[in-house]
Amino acid sequence: MKMNNTIIFVIGTVLLLGICLWYFIRQIKKSSGKDLPTRNTWYIFFPDKKIVPDLTKSEELKKFGKWKKTGKQLYSINGSMTLTKEMLEKAIKEEYKGIKFDISNTSELYNASVMFK
Repeated sequence: MKMNNTIIFVIGTVLLLGICLWYFIRQIKKSSGKDLPTRNTWYIFFPDKKIVPDLTKSEELKKFGKWKKTGKQLYSINGSMTLTKEMLEKAIKEEYKGIKFDISNTSELYNASVMFK
């Protein structure tokens, strides 16, 4: 009887691992070609709801990469490994003088923008 339980356990484990592997491969195929957030994704949040510039239309800011509007007051950009917070800060301050904003490379700003909608 002990041998039968072991065989069933091994078959179940292999089946479970196979299903997990199939799901993992399916998710990779689904997300190929999509612009997923990476470790070097920068989030720019504008706290004032009345003054939110459209960063996707600025020719000066397009040279840093592709901008995405991820909320009413939040933008994100998947930057290269050389893109720094200081570079983005300087360019946005020059382009949009006097407008307050926050920059972060974590999802804190994204979570904050979702909570305060």
